[in-house]
Amino acid sequence: MTQVVTSVGDDGVARLALGGEETLNALDDGVVSDFGRALSAVLADPRVRVVVVEGGRRSFSVGGDLAMLAEMHHEVVGGAGEAVVSRLRANADVVHELLTASTPTIALVEGYCIGAGMAIAAACDIRIGSPRATFDTAYLSVGLGSDFGLGWLLSRLCGVSQATALLLSPGRISADHAHRIGLLTEVHDDARAQVAALAARIAGYPEAAVAAMKDNVRAASGQGFAEYADGEARRFVETLAAASSFGAPRT
Repeated sequence: MTQVVTSVGDDGVARLALGGEETLNALDDGVVSDFGRALSAVLADPRVRVVVVEGGRRSFSVGGDLAMLAEMHHEVVGGAGEAVVSRLRANADVVHELLTASTPTIALVEGYCIGAGMAIAAACDIRIGSPRATFDTAYLSVGLGSDFGLGWLLSRLCGVSQATALLLSPGRISADHAHRIGLLTEVHDDARAQVAALAARIAGYPEAAVAAMKDNVRAASGQGFAEYADGEARRFVETLAAASSFGAPRT
């Protein structure tokens, strides 16, 4: 049975909800595989203009399933380290798909967001949390390095210094702290309502222009200004060509 619940609204907003609240949305290979298939499906759906990724009110995700980690340990000790590397890389492909999607993604974080769960949230374009949201890298607490690309993601969201502190000194951090360091984009008492309103607003903008904005941000992190400005101008022209009309600005 799938552990990810998918829905697509008439407004073009797709919701991917981790459905294992009895385990606080712990992640094992099966859950990640289900999530990856569901994500690929909604990103390929021409109706979808925005994707919202969410867990439950108690937990976005508590990270890696402990039984799976014990199984991996047994495999590594038994000499199957490369097989475990392949499993981890397959799991990280979900993060890569979030990062490279032309469709905007929003993470709704309520409750626990730990370890690999942090990586999935951090890979989304916008991350909105409730005051109950609680974060923890957690890996060192169980004697492990990070996976799901978390070190890479935190370095870009929070800066190298903050990312290093988060990874080397695991512990619970509040929603307000997460907001101050850039891990959360916004904190709202009614985070669900805020996410719904923002997703509907973004879905109402021209699809080509939204994709161009995402391409602009991605290009900016790896290009010099002159190269970036040329690409930005070309994408601007593409959005003009795609526009059916040009009128008053939307707000």
